[in-house]
Amino acid sequence: MFRQIADFSVPAPAGREAAVREAIDRYAQLLEHYTRSDPYNWFNFYDFWHEGGLPDESVRDRRA
Repeated sequence: MFRQIADFSVPAPAGREAAVREAIDRYAQLLEHYTRSDPYNWFNFYDFWHEGGLPDESVRDRRA
């Protein structure tokens, strides 16, 4: 689903800084909404701190 956060195609009457601040606030509100409504969608099960690094060294070679 796409949610429009801001529309910068038309100059804001309050000015650019206020429009950017408002867009940032809107983005934070949307993140909070979706994090609260679906908390398990935001949990990462990948073991980043695995002692051996990436589980398969061939993955590291493909990324380089």
